[in-house]
Amino acid sequence: MESYSIGGGGKAEEMCKLQKQQEALDNSSYEEEDIFSKTKPASLVMQFLLLFYRNLLMTRRNYFLLFCRIIAHAAVATIFGYLYLGVGPNANQVLANYVYLYGSMLMMVYTGKMAVVLSFQIEMESLTREHFNRWYKLGPYFLSVLVLEIPIQICCSLIYVVISYHLTGNYVNMERFCIFALFCVAGSICAQSWGFFVGATLSVKVSGDKMMQREIEAL
Repeated sequence: MESYSIGGGGKAEEMCKLQKQQEALDNSSYEEEDIFSKTKPASLVMQFLLLFYRNLLMTRRNYFLLFCRIIAHAAVATIFGYLYLGVGPNANQVLANYVYLYGSMLMMVYTGKMAVVLSFQIEMESLTREHFNRWYKLGPYFLSVLVLEIPIQICCSLIYVVISYHLTGNYVNMERFCIFALFCVAGSICAQSWGFFVGATLSVKVSGDKMMQREIEAL
């Protein structure tokens, strides 16, 4: 009987310890929930500023894609310029000048779409994880991406326009140059928005196949 009572007392003490540990865990969980409930989420402006700063840091640390975009625009502009060298003031080369204008718009549309289709798919996994963890909302995220991407795309488009327009020998008229640059930039930005849509809805392989099919049909 004594051994039984001693064993029963030991079990009772263990049960008391387990109960106290469980109560301590419950209290800590309640305190954490209370802290989270009292913590105010960041405002939309603060979310936008933080995400924009993060995108700037990522672009500065990994500038390979940006460098490739700039080099690609400059290289294609040089190739187009030498293919249609001096066709601007030549009245006998109206068709060649038209092909240059059409090819320029096609190039702006293609580069504007494909750049964001491929880059957006790379960030999709982290975006999904962070958004469902309620780190930020989608509005500030997309706004921060657009504020960073649009100036880059405008600069790349202007690099192409300046080089190719000069090599083709078109008249150095500020009004004509501004209209041509405006159309190229507008087409590039519209294509970029379509690229964001395709990149957000389709996978990388399907997005690339869709883009290539549309470009082949356009040609």
